[in-house]
Parts: sequence; C-alpha cells; structure tokens
Amino acid sequence: MPFLPISRIDDTVRAELRALFQQHPAVDVGFRRVGRFPEVVYLTPEPAEAFVRLTESVVARWPETPPYGGAHDTIIPHLTLGRADVVEESALDGELPLTSRARAVTLLVCVDGERWTESETFPLT
Repeated sequence: MPFLPISRIDDTVRAELRALFQQHPAVDVGFRRVGRFPEVVYLTPEPAEAFVRLTESVVARWPETPPYGGAHDTIIPHLTLGRADVVEESALDGELPLTSRARAVTLLVCVDGERWTESETFPLT
C-alpha cells in the first residue's frame, strides 16, 4: 500500500513503525485462490483479517495515508503476482495451495517513480 513520501520517512517514523508492528503477531497464511483486479492478478491470503488489522493500524496512526490513496472503500489483502496482461493464471494449476508464515512487514520505497526497493523490515511478534 502506498505510504508516506520517502522524504517524510525518517528515524522517528521508522521507530513508530517498528513499535506498531511489534504489537501484531506473526501469522500462518495460506494462498488457495487466485483473484483479479482489472489490471492485476493476485493470490488471496487466508486468514485475510490479520492483514486487514495491520493495514488498519497503519492508517490509524497515519490517517493521511489511506490504502491506495483512498481510491477504494474496502481493504482487500492480496499478494500481487503481476499485471493481468502478463500473468497466465493457468500456470498456477497444481501449484496451490501455498502456505507460509508472515513474520515481518517490509517497507518498500519508490526510488525513481517506477521501481520499488526494500527499505527496512519490521518483525512481527
């Protein structure tokens, strides 16, 4: 989800993010279903509620940063696979379900208006 502009992400914001995410437990997650937005193919996490709570906690602290700039009324947790015109959903046949454990939240920053890079990772408890 888009967050603060990179110029506003300083040591204080990073410390607040670290403290905020430490209030959330790590979660076992499964991906069993493929979803689609108009331009994106994604996997749906189960349980989705844990990811909704993470998002809501960030928005509660920084209400000026609603997910996707406030363009959508509902938080839809998802793991983006790629653009819908590139991803072949049939390539996932036999690959699902996937399971994992979400142990951390990674802050990505846009460095040049197009590419995103990892800035810092914040552990969950």
